[in-house]
Amino acid sequence: MTTALTTTCRGFAAILALWAGAAWGQTTYDYSGPAYGAEAIAPYTASMNTSGWVRINDSGLPPNTGINLRPLLTDWSLSDGINTFTPANSALFSAYGNTNTSSVLSAFSVSVMLPLGPHTMGQRIDSLHIFEGGDVNVRHNGVCGGVNSATSLCESLGADGDTANFATYAYPGNLWRIRTTPTTPPTTTAVPTLGEWGLLLTGLLVAGFGVVAARNRRPRPAARS
Repeated sequence: MTTALTTTCRGFAAILALWAGAAWGQTTYDYSGPAYGAEAIAPYTASMNTSGWVRINDSGLPPNTGINLRPLLTDWSLSDGINTFTPANSALFSAYGNTNTSSVLSAFSVSVMLPLGPHTMGQRIDSLHIFEGGDVNVRHNGVCGGVNSATSLCESLGADGDTANFATYAYPGNLWRIRTTPTTPPTTTAVPTLGEWGLLLTGLLVAGFGVVAARNRRPRPAARS
């Protein structure tokens, strides 16, 4: 029985290690740009700026390579001063980056659009583009002029008299910073999530089968004549 329980515990620990490793492979990058200044167009003001963060699954990236980060960018919260773009209300249009010789992302760009797709021709769209060089393009109340058939997202965003569209070029290069201390603690709950309960029940079931198997392997006393 002891052997069966030890094996079960080791397997359970391995499952937890894999689950934790997946979370550890994600890195949060913070961004904070300077004020828009004279480039701002109403309803934006000169004191507003672009800020926020993105979370990227950047483990195991090849060195010195340009990478499509769109499938690796798992979460984001970016503000243009008026809108806050999150996975709940916005679509990730594109994300590209470059790694250095140590396989670390040295620079990357992110483009998000609000609202979520699918988009339609003529629809009003807000977009925020943060480029690798640090430049930012803000477009508020833009007009969708074309929809990508593969992604159902607006790929051509125009402007009219009701659109605020401006760019800032004074940013001093790449302003993304790897977060060393979270600005807010992660949300926790005293009740395990469904995934944690599933792992716990699976471990208990396997342990139960191990106990039964160990009992069945015990030598039985010979029958008396």
